[in-house]
Amino acid sequence: MDRREFLAETGATAAAAVAPLPLLDTLGQPAPRQYVELRRYHLLPGAKQRAFTAFIGDAAIPAMNRAGVGRVGACTVV
Repeated sequence: MDRREFLAETGATAAAAVAPLPLLDTLGQPAPRQYVELRRYHLLPGAKQRAFTAFIGDAAIPAMNRAGVGRVGACTVV
């Protein structure tokens, strides 16, 4: 199935894509769009995991903040 067939069969998808933004209750203004990207990395414990953690904290997150990405977080599972 290609994209055109998929969109033709799911008319709700096309309708949702052109729907207006929801209004904020207090101000009556369009709500700002927010994008969320989740990434999961699975590394075995050791030197590579420590290097990756250091890279994320010391280089990647500050670079994203400089690029205008406001809220960036990284967490680990214990």
